[in-house]
Amino acid sequence: MRTQRVQPLPALARYTIAALIVAGSLLSACSLTRASELRLADEIGPTAIPGRPMPVPAKQSSPSVPSPTPRATAKAATSAPTGKPPATPSPARRLSSDTDTSAAALSTTLEALRSAGRRVTRTADRPDLRLRSTAEPGALLMYERILAPVDRFSTLLEGISLAELHEVWTGSGTSPGFTTIYPSQDALDDLTAILGAPGAAVKPQPADQVSDAVWGDPMSIGIVPFERLNVRLRALRLDGLSVVDNRLDQTRWPLAARAWLSAQTPAGKDALARLSSHKPVSNRDPAKLTVLINTGVTAIARFSAAAIERSGDNAYVARVVGPELAAADITTINNEIPFMPGCKLNTDPENIIFCSDPAYVEALKLSGATLVGLTGNHMNDFGTAVFSDTLD
Repeated sequence: MRTQRVQPLPALARYTIAALIVAGSLLSACSLTRASELRLADEIGPTAIPGRPMPVPAKQSSPSVPSPTPRATAKAATSAPTGKPPATPSPARRLSSDTDTSAAALSTTLEALRSAGRRVTRTADRPDLRLRSTAEPGALLMYERILAPVDRFSTLLEGISLAELHEVWTGSGTSPGFTTIYPSQDALDDLTAILGAPGAAVKPQPADQVSDAVWGDPMSIGIVPFERLNVRLRALRLDGLSVVDNRLDQTRWPLAARAWLSAQTPAGKDALARLSSHKPVSNRDPAKLTVLINTGVTAIARFSAAAIERSGDNAYVARVVGPELAAADITTINNEIPFMPGCKLNTDPENIIFCSDPAYVEALKLSGATLVGLTGNHMNDFGTAVFSDTLD
C-alpha cells in the first residue's frame, strides 16, 4: 500500500481552527446554561438570578384551567336585629284542686289552660285558680260526667229519687223498688264523691258486666256513665227527670260529677277570661242525642171516637200523651184503620169494621208524628179506594 504523506497546515490556519473550536465550546456552554435556567424556572417559578434580569416564560397554548371558586367562609348565624327585646314569658298561674275532683276533671282543666296560652303549676297555697266540685259565683264549668241509674229493659220500675238512692247506697235506709246496686267499677270514685262511702248493698262490676248483673237480680238496679246505656238497659227517671229526654236541662241532673274553675287573684281572673268561650267537656252532648219513639197500633174508633165527639176536640185523645210523643226527634205511629169521609161512630163491641173521621188526624199532628204506618189489617175494611184516599 502506498502511503501518502500529509503536509502540515500553515501556522495561520492552525490558529484559525483553534479559535473556532474555542468559540464552539463557548456557544455550547452558553446553550446549556440557558437551558438550565429555563428548567429551573419551570420547576420553581421565576427566580431572580444575580446579574441577570428575571426571565419571562413564553406563552403556551395549553387549555386554560378555570380558577377554583373561593370557598365561602362560614359565618355564625345571627338573627336580624328587631329593635325589641325578647318577650318575657308570663309567670305560671298557680292552681289548686279539691280532693273530691276527679283526675279526668283536673286533666281537662290543665289542657284547656295550656291551650289558652297559660302555664300552670299545682299548689295548695295561695292559688290563682281553684278547681272545685261545687259551683260558686263567677266559676266556669270545666268538666261534667253524667251517670244514669238503670234497670232491666223489661222492668216495671219507672223511676227513683236521689234520697232513696243515697239511703240504699250508704246502708242508711231501704227501698221497696231495689235492694242491691251494681255500679260500673270505673264510676265508683265519682259516685263516692256524690253519694258518700258505699255500704254492703253496693257491688261494683266491670263496665261490660253491669247489664248481666242487673238482669240476674230482679231486686237490683245499676249505675252506668251515660255513654254506656244500651238496649238491654232502661234509664230510670231520677227525681222526675229523664236522662234520655232531649228537653233535659242537664245542669239540673243530680247524679253527675262536675268541676268548676274559679279565680282567686287578678292573675287568675286573667286566665279565666281566656277561657270564656270554653265549652265544658261532658259525656252527654245533646247535639248528638237522637230520641226515637215507636208507638203501638192506633185506631181512633169506637170509644176513642166517642170521647172525641163528647169533648168537641178532634185532638182530645192526644192532649196528654201527644206533647210527650212530639218531644222526640222521630216519632212513628202505626195507624191501623183508614180515614174516611162520612165515617159513622159505632161503639158496638161486635163491630169489627173500622174507620176514622178525617178530622181525627189532628190527634196524629199533635203527637208530632214523623212517620205514620198504614200496614194494619183493617186498612181495606171499606175498600181500596178509601185506602187510597187515606194515603192522599
